[in-house]
Amino acid sequence: MLHNLLRFKASCLTLSVIMIVTAGCENRLLDDARKYPVPVPAMVQADTTDIPASTLKAYRRDAEILAAKHRERQNSKRVTLPEELIDLFFHGMLHLYRSDTPHASRVTRYYKIHNRDHFKTTELIVKYEGGRPWATGWTRGNRFTGNEDIDQLIREFDLYLESHHTRRFSDNQHVLLNAGKPLHLEALANLFSDIDGILYAQPNALDGTSTEIKAWVEPDHVRYEFRLGIGDCTAGCALTHFWVYDVYANGDVVFVEKGGSSL
Repeated sequence: MLHNLLRFKASCLTLSVIMIVTAGCENRLLDDARKYPVPVPAMVQADTTDIPASTLKAYRRDAEILAAKHRERQNSKRVTLPEELIDLFFHGMLHLYRSDTPHASRVTRYYKIHNRDHFKTTELIVKYEGGRPWATGWTRGNRFTGNEDIDQLIREFDLYLESHHTRRFSDNQHVLLNAGKPLHLEALANLFSDIDGILYAQPNALDGTSTEIKAWVEPDHVRYEFRLGIGDCTAGCALTHFWVYDVYANGDVVFVEKGGSSL
């Protein structure tokens, strides 16, 4: 009987350890889940009737930025942003705009939260060695350089030379390239950086916490976080407040939570 009791206690201890380890694994998997690609749900189109053109334009730009950040989180090597991905974020935010869900009108109509202009999806800074034979093309303000690898990227992604800058007391120079449509610029920067003579390439973007929209794609919905920053946000906003919503593929909007500084 004593032997059976000891076996029972041992099995209970083993089960407890398994439960603890399993719970820990589940929490880690939940934390990591958004780092990996999930199927993009097909969001039903929102009714755009009576939505001001300026509002539609602002949410479209927000959607382009969210699509680029989505690709960035996935470490995607694809430079182009699929229209269906942009449309997913765009119509999800429009469903929230038209929703009577708690605080929705405050987020979309009163505070008018959008992504700030410091994040670009069309502008790329490229620093290069000015002593290269092909560098004279950019130095003279030409779009093409004569370098086959560089010119191929320019043609493929429809890039144009917006400006050229020369550093004093240095042969190193840089240009600002502009794309005709939003792109995953981190992936494009990596392609330029692999070319001999290119010192670095990076999106023309500024860091700093500010008013912004974040989004995460789940199998059947998109989770949005609308963040309002108040104060000197270049040094870290003095006050921040956020609202979180889930927008499902059928257009249903669910308020999840809000928090941060008091408003």
